[in-house]
Amino acid sequence: MTTDARGTALVLTSLAQLRAFVAAADLGSFTKAAQQLRITQPAISILIRRLEVDLEVSLINRSGGEFLLTEAGRRLLPHALQAVDAARRGVDAVRPSGSDDGVERPPVGDPHRRPRCS
Repeated sequence: MTTDARGTALVLTSLAQLRAFVAAADLGSFTKAAQQLRITQPAISILIRRLEVDLEVSLINRSGGEFLLTEAGRRLLPHALQAVDAARRGVDAVRPSGSDDGVERPPVGDPHRRPRCS
């Protein structure tokens, strides 16, 4: 893990990792998240696994075929939602108002929906 000048750990997560995590948590499925984000299921799994490695925690309990957020996953989710939403608002802010490029964008996730937790 990278550290700053004070020795504080810096975690360099990507927006793609956070979007994958938010979608999977919202939908309770890697496959459904992949469909929503229009990428492959293995890509979703890799993005989330890299996020877990970067953070040095398990975010999802994968045992028994169920998809349940761990305590760390539950703590990360609201912050991940905020980050993904802020990025979307930033992109929207620089687009000319009323412009529609014809690209349908998947929803970020419902911040009020309760994730499946272990």
